[in-house]
Amino acid sequence: MKAVLMIALLLVFGDLFSQERTADEMIRAGNEYYKQQQFAKASEEYTRAMAADPAGTTPKFNQANALYKQDKKVESAKLFAEIASTITDQGIRSKAFYNKGVILSEQKNLEESIEAYKNALRNDPTDKEARENLQKRKKKMISKRKKRKNPRSSNSPK
Repeated sequence: MKAVLMIALLLVFGDLFSQERTADEMIRAGNEYYKQQQFAKASEEYTRAMAADPAGTTPKFNQANALYKQDKKVESAKLFAEIASTITDQGIRSKAFYNKGVILSEQKNLEESIEAYKNALRNDPTDKEARENLQKRKKKMISKRKKRKNPRSSNSPK
């Protein structure tokens, strides 16, 4: 009788454990939702993957992208900053800084976006997009400073 009960318990619990998904499976599920532009569902899967693998970079990076697509840019930028400050892989660090720079640029936060692009280039000097965005933001910053110094433009009344 004990043996039968033990076998029954093993079958039930064995089945439950086999249904438990790995972080990689959750990431793949999130990626599928992301491809289908179901960003909230993708975010849920990435959150589960982060809980299953707290040290994993991929679910955090993907989560930050999903949050960005949901227009949760502040949360996304914070997550990219966290990734950039903790990861040792320079390629991923560069991408995290770049993405943070894009978000900060959209929020009209020029000084911080410039710094983010500089950090992206420090980690990957070959990143042409980071270099181009850095130059655009620097030009915009210079233009803003000139307008502050000389508020009258040629179109304003004298």
